[in-house]
Amino acid sequence: MPDTTCAQSVLGQSRMIDRVVRDQEIPSAPFTCMPGAASASENRAPAKSPSFSESESERAPGTKLQRSAMSESPPSLNREKARRAAAEPKRPGERCGAEPARWLPIVDHARCEGKRDCVEVCPYSVFEVRRIDDADYKALGLRSRLKVSVHGRQSAYTPNADSCRACGLCVVACPENAIRLERVG
Repeated sequence: MPDTTCAQSVLGQSRMIDRVVRDQEIPSAPFTCMPGAASASENRAPAKSPSFSESESERAPGTKLQRSAMSESPPSLNREKARRAAAEPKRPGERCGAEPARWLPIVDHARCEGKRDCVEVCPYSVFEVRRIDDADYKALGLRSRLKVSVHGRQSAYTPNADSCRACGLCVVACPENAIRLERVG
């Protein structure tokens, strides 16, 4: 049976964000994965959402949500793509519940076509798409070099990999299946 808990939580958060934006309690609410959206079988305390300094249930009635330092969503964040990726039942990782730097996103440059889907769904700004490094390009086989060249020699990199919280959105959003998450230590 697919785990729909995270998808339901993301849908609930999306409705809350839309209501908050509509009521103009904050200028623009970023979409993020729900770190506390673990399945009921997991025995861990839910982590706080990186979007707001306190959740809707924790705030006093009549008070407005305050944006935390982590709440600034990346300018490239595509909320619709992130919602679709969050609804994927086979999403790897820990649903944004991991401590930063406990997981690393690994990009397979032979598969990556630089389409930027990872950049558009990552709530932690882990990815960037840029010209592939010469050393990485030379390490590719002939066929992969041709493919990368056809796509403008663009590839995803993870300059902020230490910010990764293992939400897995990048893995399911990548149309080329060029990203995987690996646990550190």
